[in-house]
Amino acid sequence: MNVLKEVALSLKKYKFTTITTILILAFNILVLGIFAMLMYNLDNFLNEIRNSVEISVYLKDGTKREAADAIAVKIKIKTGIDDAVFVSRDEALKEFAQNEDFKSYLDSFKINPLPDSIRVVINKEFKKDPLKLKEFSDSFKTIENVTDVYYQREEVERFYGFAVVIRKIVIWLSVILVAGSIFIVSSTVRLSVFARKDDIKKMKSSGVALLKIKSIFIVESMLEGAAGGVLAALLLLGVERIAYEKLNILWSGKWLAVNPLIIVIVILSGIVMGLISSLLFRIKTFTEK
Repeated sequence: MNVLKEVALSLKKYKFTTITTILILAFNILVLGIFAMLMYNLDNFLNEIRNSVEISVYLKDGTKREAADAIAVKIKIKTGIDDAVFVSRDEALKEFAQNEDFKSYLDSFKINPLPDSIRVVINKEFKKDPLKLKEFSDSFKTIENVTDVYYQREEVERFYGFAVVIRKIVIWLSVILVAGSIFIVSSTVRLSVFARKDDIKKMKSSGVALLKIKSIFIVESMLEGAAGGVLAALLLLGVERIAYEKLNILWSGKWLAVNPLIIVIVILSGIVMGLISSLLFRIKTFTEK
């Protein structure tokens, strides 16, 4: 008995079951792919925010340049600090003036209202922890001639907390979705085996090995999984394109492109889910009777 030939005949004979299984797998794999893209782009966006975080250490008026440089050196030697650079009030004014919103605000002052400061660049590993940023900020406040320390604390903590919550939700939804998909497909396999129990009896009576009978259902599930994966990959390409066009207006960061590697992973996911569904059902339920 040719296993592939029997699989082809079976898929053709039970079209409704086959199409239903493929659509179920495609939908679930598509949602998982969307979740993966969401997580990737959320992490990408979070990294952009981390990289943009700097701490500004404001100095008292009249602080001499030598004292300011000494403060910068004192800050720079701390673990987790990549750089500490003195920024004069005039340099700060030029930078702020490049922003139209700030420029109109600064134009209302007759004199430069900005103080001299030290711009502190935090190591990217330490930027991952909002508590570490706060520790740095608090430690800088104790330095002599420092009047204030600023970084976007509330925004950073709020977004980090939001990212953690979203990540947990996506992970749990993914687990539930995979489990549900496997259960549904394994149930479909069960129904398929039940519908073909007469065929199975005929094959067994004809002397067909039990392993070959089982392999028909396993290969069939894997092919259905592959078809579901291909369909999901095509749909994912469309979703990615729509998301890029719609959301790129809001954020010009680097979006994940659905590349060949991702397509291969999506298709393999379908094959694996189909295989697990068959194995979980333990096809011996009918094939060994």
